[in-house]
Order: sequence, then structure tokens, then C-alpha cells
Amino acid sequence: MPDYKKRKRNKFASASKRGKGVKEIESKSNDIKMSSHKENTRKKVDKDLKVVRGTKLKNRLKVGFYLKAVAVVLVIFLCLEFILPAGVFQTARNCLSLIGTGKYPIEFEGANTLNLESEGGYYYLLTDNSLYCFSGSGKELFAHQHGFEKPVLKTSQWGAILYNQGSTSYLIFDLNGLKESFTASKPIITANISHSGSYALVTQADGYESAVYVFNKYGKSLYEWYSSNNIVNNVLISNNSKKIAVTSLINKNGGLSSNLSILSFKSATPEYTQDYDNVIYNISYSGNSRISVITSNKIDFVKWNSFKKTQYSNEYNVSIVKSGNNGTVAVFNRENNRLDNRIAVFSKSGKLKYQVNFNSSISDIQYFGGHIYCISDTEAFILNKEGKVLRKEPIGFGCERFCVLSSNNIAVVSDNKIQKIKLKGVE
Repeated sequence: MPDYKKRKRNKFASASKRGKGVKEIESKSNDIKMSSHKENTRKKVDKDLKVVRGTKLKNRLKVGFYLKAVAVVLVIFLCLEFILPAGVFQTARNCLSLIGTGKYPIEFEGANTLNLESEGGYYYLLTDNSLYCFSGSGKELFAHQHGFEKPVLKTSQWGAILYNQGSTSYLIFDLNGLKESFTASKPIITANISHSGSYALVTQADGYESAVYVFNKYGKSLYEWYSSNNIVNNVLISNNSKKIAVTSLINKNGGLSSNLSILSFKSATPEYTQDYDNVIYNISYSGNSRISVITSNKIDFVKWNSFKKTQYSNEYNVSIVKSGNNGTVAVFNRENNRLDNRIAVFSKSGKLKYQVNFNSSISDIQYFGGHIYCISDTEAFILNKEGKVLRKEPIGFGCERFCVLSSNNIAVVSDNKIQKIKLKGVE
């Protein structure tokens, strides 16, 4: 009988293949159970939700960015509207009008040149029958025949007002030409226009010596004020169009004196008033915060808000006063002697920068780039702060008006012609 031996099994040996297969099947079964269809669907939904939420968040960020950009643009716009006297739109409109070039000399119509007012890159020329506006390069911006018997021109960085003194007609212009024409109810005494486009009319009035009417740039009434005892001879509007300054003539003991009043549009009672022993000839802007008040031999610089005053006096009489972006320049000459002149230059705050003597007649003057430009008889000059002649050039006879175009270049008006003159250095 065969002898069968019992097979010994190593207890440390690995499981049989059958056992291993069972475990693998069980493991796969467990894996299938853990990744059921329901759980796979939930994972897919969660993934899709994350995509949707991410898109919405991205869209929200885009909207936030655009809103912030719009807010920044609005802030910049408001700042420019506040900084630019004429406002953003009018400044842009004026800039567009200045695009293009012209040429010199320029010929124009009119028997007499009455006024020339420069506003930086352009200037207005008033004759007895027309009003012109030219860019510094000589381009004609507009020409208008006014037909006024006594035309008076007042300008600002916004535009110009032209009125027929003693009559009722007045015209409003910007650099594109005539904007509006109006007729006042009573004869016009004086008028003015601000850098923001608002303007003021002073007229005769029933029951009063004068009436002052203030309008915004669209012609809407802003303020009215009546003077019962004195004739208003000058008016000025603050750049924010919230105040006016008026001067009036006072007949006292057979002589004339004056009064300056500053009024807010909120009240008919002046916030500030000052009496003068002589006539106030004119009031004008001195920078954005001050008024220059011109009398026979004095110039006062008065702040619009605090009314703080700086005064300059001279023993000579005032001949010419010109205010601009660089400050104010004034010519004082000895009575009955136009050859003996003192030229005073002031900062925007009214502080005297320097004073020089000039021993020749002065027809017109301007302060530009830290130098004095003037015309005298048949020559044009540039002076430094010591009164030394830096440059000069012959300009011919009959020249009484000019404006500075750029450093060393001026436009001179004479005999129905405007010429561009370059001043040469003096050796």
C-alpha cells in the first residue's frame, strides 16, 4: 500500500492565488461601492457649481472695476471743472476752435481801432464797426459787424460781451462767434463777463439810479440789485458766480467820490464796503481770489472772501493798468508829461514785485514771462526787472495796441493791419 506523506504547510507562506483573487474581487467591490453613481453625480454638480460661482465673482469684479473707473473719471472731471475757470466743456470747445494756423500780416476793416484784449493763446480786436477774434498763429476765429454807435468790449477766458453804451443792445460771444444777442429793458451803463461765463449788466432804472442784473452763461437770471442814490460805474463777478463787486459814484459837495461794495447773491446788503475820496476808474481780476481797484494814483488789491486789502500808491497818476495770468502791470506818469513813467509790476496776490523808470511815452504794456513788454512811439521794447532794455524792434508809425504772442514775438495793430514782430536782442 502506498505510503502517503502529509504535506507540511509553511505558516509564513503567502496566500494562495485563489485567496488573493477573492481579496482582489472584494477590494474591487469595495471600490465600486465607494464610487457609486450617486456620489459621482454629486461631485459633478459641485464642480459645475464652482464654475458658476467663479463666473459670477469674475463678473462682479469687472462691474466693481468699471464703477471705480467711472468714479475716478467723475472726480477728475469735477476737479477740472473747479480748476478751469471756463469749465471743462467750454475750455475743450475753445481748444478745438484754436486748431489750425493762419498767417501775418492780417488786414481788417474799420476806421478806428478801439480795443485789443488778449486772453493768452488768442485775442479780440474791436473796431468802430466790427469785432474780430484771432488765434496767436493768425487764424481768424470769427468776424462780426456790430453796428454799435458806442461799442464797449469786456472779455474773459470764457468769451466776451459787447454792448452799446447808452443803448439797450448787447451781444455774447465765444471763440466760435456770436452765441446770443439780447436787448435790455433800459439803457446800459456798463457790463462785464466772468471767466465762468456768467455776466452782469448795469442799466438805468425807474425809481433808482442804477440796477444790476446778473445772468448765468445760459441767460438765466441769478441776482438783481438796485442802487437808489448812486450811479454804478463798474461791476465784476467772482469766478464762482456767487458774488459781485460794484463801484458807484458819489456826488458830494460838488465833487466826486466813490464806494466799493462786495455783495453775495444771498443778500442785498453788502458783505464789504469801502469809501474812496476820489473816483474809482476800474475794477478787474487780480488772479482768482482778488479784485484790483484802480483810482487816480492808487491800486488796492482786495480779497473776495476775507476782504483783506493790500494798497499801492504812487505820487504819479495812473495811465495804464493790465492784469493777466502772470500778474498785474501798471504805468504811472507825471501829470502833463507822458515821457516820465514809472512801471510797477505786482504778483497775483497784489504784492509789489518791482518798479522801474522808463523815460519815453508808453502806448500799451503787458507783463509776460517775467518781463515787461511795451510799445513807445515807433518801437517795441522788452525790459527786465531792473528796467534794462533786453530787446527792441521798430514797429512803424501809428501803432497803439499790441499783444504778446510768445517770448520775443508780438502782434502789433496799425492802419487796418496786424503785423507779427520779432524783437531782437540789444548788444
